[in-house]
Amino acid sequence: MPGKKTGISHLTERLAENLLREPFEFLSADHYRHRLFCDALDALAAQFTDPVDRPIAVLITSYLEEDFEQHLDDRADSLFPLLYRMPYLEDEVAAVLRVLSAEIETDRLLSLGLKECLQEFALTGQIGNRGRFEKLVAAYTEAQRRHMTLETRIILPAAKRLLTDSEIQRFGREMAARRSIEYPNL
Repeated sequence: MPGKKTGISHLTERLAENLLREPFEFLSADHYRHRLFCDALDALAAQFTDPVDRPIAVLITSYLEEDFEQHLDDRADSLFPLLYRMPYLEDEVAAVLRVLSAEIETDRLLSLGLKECLQEFALTGQIGNRGRFEKLVAAYTEAQRRHMTLETRIILPAAKRLLTDSEIQRFGREMAARRSIEYPNL
């Protein structure tokens, strides 16, 4: 399948650890990578044929279990709480934070559904319920693209404006710890 490998191959490449010293740059790079992932997932769902390419199913599952979960935790456990503590948060930023925070559980559920489908594919080489898989992919990629747009246009610029250097460094340290990377050694 042409184009499929392009987005998927990026999943095996790790982002440069030194980007964690600039956590907003890391998130921007992570968004780029995740957009490629969404494109590849859409292409995979549109062109899936039985038996499924098992290595791709395993790679996508691994990405969802590790990288995507870390990204959700970066937002839910680190960045969003820092922004919620701001005494004067612009209405638009506060509204987007509420929306994104409320949708994190849905993101996790969609990811779980995708992982279940892909694990079945990896084990059996068969598509059990193709319709369910296609609906999950559509819901997941639509939500992720919307979230990345909101984060890129509203949340990250607000965070850059509002957070102190110390808070940004703390955010980077938390992101590094989440990835089992020794922050001072970056």
